[in-house]
Amino acid sequence: MREGIRAVAAAVALLCPAFSAAQTSAIPDRAKLLIDFGFDYFGPGPPGYTNRLDTPADSLVRRVKEFWSVPSGLESTKGHVVAAMTIDEKGVVSDILVVQPSPIDALNTAATDALAHLNPTPLSPADLPTRREHMTATFFINEASTPAPVPPPSDWPPPGVFKVGNDVTTPGLVTEVKPKYTRLAMKAGITGPVLTEVIVQKDGTVGKVIVLRSLDQTLGLDREAIIAAGQWKFSPGTRMGEPVDVVVSIELTFTLR
Repeated sequence: MREGIRAVAAAVALLCPAFSAAQTSAIPDRAKLLIDFGFDYFGPGPPGYTNRLDTPADSLVRRVKEFWSVPSGLESTKGHVVAAMTIDEKGVVSDILVVQPSPIDALNTAATDALAHLNPTPLSPADLPTRREHMTATFFINEASTPAPVPPPSDWPPPGVFKVGNDVTTPGLVTEVKPKYTRLAMKAGITGPVLTEVIVQKDGTVGKVIVLRSLDQTLGLDREAIIAAGQWKFSPGTRMGEPVDVVVSIELTFTLR
């Protein structure tokens, strides 16, 4: 068994439309935009609701993207904005307020202006709240992470941890745990590998995990890879016949099928 141990995660679970949704866009001459609407007033909905392909948040995202606009020259600017607003039982949106602004004022203005165009709200009567509710909208502008190497800590691997070779044997894989997609990363269509290094301890469990090649730090895939790798189980590596802590690499790949 090679030192580099690979795992492939296939994301097949359906997302629950009763909470939040996000979409990406590749509109020419505009910023690549990911919008996440968060709201929790939805109940189980009418029969067949959970099987709907078009969720209420999808409808809101489409409307906002129609009116998203930044000044010329800022299309490639990176940043994110979190805005709050309220929606009443008639679908009227009000009290739009930036709660986590970008340092770039034009992005804050673009977010609030786009949200203002949610009136009239593109929601069906069944999707409206039963009372006035608060909700948030997070705008990620050109913030999808670019895969890149990550330098290891200066003290990596820690003292007392061995590398495979010479008289140190490779741990044997016993249990593999596949990483989970985050909702936003799935909606954004991010795929690819995260390369990690882990310490397989004397009892075969995984101790510290670090990322050596990042796939996505913004929408959570690097974090999910760390969580998954930390749950793997091994038969321990040995040195001169005795179990020792050994550092090995694990590559976890995110694919959408």
